[in-house]
Amino acid sequence: MLMTWQSSQIHNEGIKVLGAVRAQNLYSFVNLTQSGMLTGMLRTMQSFPKVTLIAVGKIKKTWIQQGIELYTKRLPELTVIEIKDSNPESEASKILTYVKSGDRLIVLTEEGQSHSSVQLASMVAKADSGSLIFVIGGPDGIAPSLKSQAHHLLSLSAMTFPHELARLMLIEQLYRAKAINQNTNYHR
Repeated sequence: MLMTWQSSQIHNEGIKVLGAVRAQNLYSFVNLTQSGMLTGMLRTMQSFPKVTLIAVGKIKKTWIQQGIELYTKRLPELTVIEIKDSNPESEASKILTYVKSGDRLIVLTEEGQSHSSVQLASMVAKADSGSLIFVIGGPDGIAPSLKSQAHHLLSLSAMTFPHELARLMLIEQLYRAKAINQNTNYHR
């Protein structure tokens, strides 16, 4: 007789595994768990790290705001902070008040490195402690002092986009990164 247990929730390092464990596969399951292989396999299903997006300026276009709201509902790990635009140096000072020890500062700039969605997902998955802080500057750009303190300079594209649109695109890409890392069907 084939016995099946519906696992309520099996916790392994804070990762929930839902599903059925069959009696004939229990031995293999135990071996995977003891060898640590299961932990490695489950890391791809890890929860998304805490992410903060600090953006200079407000969203004025309704359709962009609606898009942002759609993705922020799907991405509860994301906090968006808007700061008033002034000049790049004052904006940098204000932005740095939100950065704590252990946080990874990622500044969006046209001279930054471009990544595919899968590469961005991999970068997000490697976030070990603290949180990821993404920064989108104002119309006058990012202060050199802020760029020099960044862990990574990121470019969404070689093309230039309005800051409002860049914000929507980044939030969508963060949601896509979560979907890739959790192996859901959003990213095909």
